[in-house]
Amino acid sequence: MATRPGVHRSTLAALMLCAFFGSATFTSVAPFLNEMAADFNRSIGVVGQLSSVSSLAAGFSALFLFSTIDRLRPKLVLLIAVGGVGVATLATGLLHWFPALLAAQFVAGGCATTALTTTLVMLGRLAANPTERARRQGLLIGMGGCGPLAGTPLLRLVADGADWRAAVLLYGAVALCGALVVLLTLPNIAPLGGHGGGRVADAVAAARMPLVGRTLVLSSLVWLIWGVLGSFLAGFAAHAYPGQGWVIGALWTTDGISYMVGAFGSGLLIIWLGGAVRAVAVALVAGTAAVAGFGFLAIHPAFSLGMYFIYMGLLGVLNSGVVHLLHRFGRDRQGPVLFLSSAIGRAGTFAGGVLGGIVLELAGFTGWAVLLVAGSTITLAPLAALVHAERRTVRRLTGQPAEDRSLLA
Repeated sequence: MATRPGVHRSTLAALMLCAFFGSATFTSVAPFLNEMAADFNRSIGVVGQLSSVSSLAAGFSALFLFSTIDRLRPKLVLLIAVGGVGVATLATGLLHWFPALLAAQFVAGGCATTALTTTLVMLGRLAANPTERARRQGLLIGMGGCGPLAGTPLLRLVADGADWRAAVLLYGAVALCGALVVLLTLPNIAPLGGHGGGRVADAVAAARMPLVGRTLVLSSLVWLIWGVLGSFLAGFAAHAYPGQGWVIGALWTTDGISYMVGAFGSGLLIIWLGGAVRAVAVALVAGTAAVAGFGFLAIHPAFSLGMYFIYMGLLGVLNSGVVHLLHRFGRDRQGPVLFLSSAIGRAGTFAGGVLGGIVLELAGFTGWAVLLVAGSTITLAPLAALVHAERRTVRRLTGQPAEDRSLLA
């Protein structure tokens, strides 16, 4: 039986570059909302809809591709996605009509999430060894969150020296260079072929695979909690520490750094703990404790920053662990399963923002904190079901290689 090739360093570097563009709007547009509002003579609230349409497009693109990704060459998808980010971002820097700007960011958002998810699909097809995949997928997930952390400060420097359009144009040009890297370095993997049936049938078939459905439920709840927390993070900081505006900036900086640290180290943690399920369990339990401390014990900015740092690091571990489980449980449907997970994650984040806003209006930040802790606790239920079902599955896999069993444990 032929084995899939490993992941060469040049291929891994190219995939990491593609993953970097997975947060295009938040890196290249979100930092310049004030300047763009003044330039287009619009309110901050209206210009902020650029991020909304980007997120909406991300969900639509994931829903479209989960039923078609196996029929496409991953290299071609990445080339179009990263190139699309470049073209749409260049258009953003050149356009002077706001509705056209919304359309450009719709394209950028769809291409960005496609780029990030397709890197994970391609890694799954190249890395036959689960240990290798566990080590390297965290690098891709971490790079997905690296854009706002590393790219935004550099673009701000450009904008301070010129204007926001120059910074956005620079990002678009770099993305086009990334597309050239894809063209020159990534292997041209053949498509797997379709499974038949329509998109709804594909979704049901993928979600009903053993253990996949439970993992998707768990992932959707995690993203819902993140939507509750992330949507009102700045408001909570202003409420808990009035007159200390620096806390908001420190939280956002902590956000990117800790998530990257958690994601980058997740592969080693999965191997050390003996499996992705164990890593997910540890991250969920510890994350519930961290979010409780963050929401209810706002006793000092340093304490809140510490709790948030722990939570975001664990979120990086958790997302990497979930991707590893979907790679493993998805088997020959890894691509559709990963894109379905991406769509569900976007929906969960949106729902979390809406739910958090409703609770905040009704019960203030105390109710918001209760919602965070209650939601985090509820995620332990699908985790328990996943652990129980996974153990039954492992017992049936008597002919499975030892390394595969250990990573399922």
